[in-house]
Amino acid sequence: QKLAETGFERAKKLDMPVLILASENDQVASFDKIREVADANSSIKLIKYTKSNHIILYDYDRDDAIEKILGFLE
Repeated sequence: QKLAETGFERAKKLDMPVLILASENDQVASFDKIREVADANSSIKLIKYTKSNHIILYDYDRDDAIEKILGFLE
């Protein structure tokens, strides 16, 4: 828990482009907490998914997630 809290606080201060893919249905990571971090830092782009769970690349939104990641990296 302490590690997660530290990570969230440090992510708010990143000064480089960051892409976060997250699902509202995630049973492991709190989507509300992830949105809080993204809202606190304009360098973070958050893409919300509604069908997948924790590992989006192995779930329903896989193809769209890969497309968004490749677009971000270009």
